[in-house]
Amino acid sequence: MLDHNSEWGKLAGRIAIGLAAAYFISFFYKMVKVRLIFYRLKKQGMPMPPWNPILGHLHVVAGFSKQFPSDMQQAQSFGALASQNPELQAGYYLDVWPFGVPMFLVASPELAVQACQTYDLPKPDVLAPIIGEMAGGRNLFVVNGAEWKRARELFNYGFSMSAVMSRVPQIVEEAEVFVDILLEHARKGDTFSLDQVACSYVMDIIGHEAL
Repeated sequence: MLDHNSEWGKLAGRIAIGLAAAYFISFFYKMVKVRLIFYRLKKQGMPMPPWNPILGHLHVVAGFSKQFPSDMQQAQSFGALASQNPELQAGYYLDVWPFGVPMFLVASPELAVQACQTYDLPKPDVLAPIIGEMAGGRNLFVVNGAEWKRARELFNYGFSMSAVMSRVPQIVEEAEVFVDILLEHARKGDTFSLDQVACSYVMDIIGHEAL
């Protein structure tokens, strides 16, 4: 009985070692594949923060994030990184694998227009699980091509000039409430969450217009 259990133990150990080795090889292969992409981009002189062949840009992101509040939005921190480095102010590549896919971050209006309008680049697949969860599935913000065009057409009237102008009085009304709240905090001289107040303001407008 003991010999039988011992054999099973040895077999389980071999399987565990094999799985660990397979995982390590897969991890190493993916890391090399991603790092080679950025190595070639760096050789071509593409804009990016200081890059490390092993860590990619993880060390840059880790060091940079310490300069800002822990609850700062990721997009804001990436924008701040661009603003502090003149060579990155139009846009830059960022390698944060294995915590994210290879990215090119747009940091200027000109490049944003090119990406969204001039060339209408397809939206990346990484958006779907994030925005899809919030929006209840495939939606205008994650689809491309004919599917996006059909979804956009459903909103055309709502964003027409006549429709927007007809809603201005309600938007101004909500804005006045927002200003009153800010003035009240200013009179008190207290510390408050501007993010929470601003989010409530935006949700009031959306709720008012949607309902």
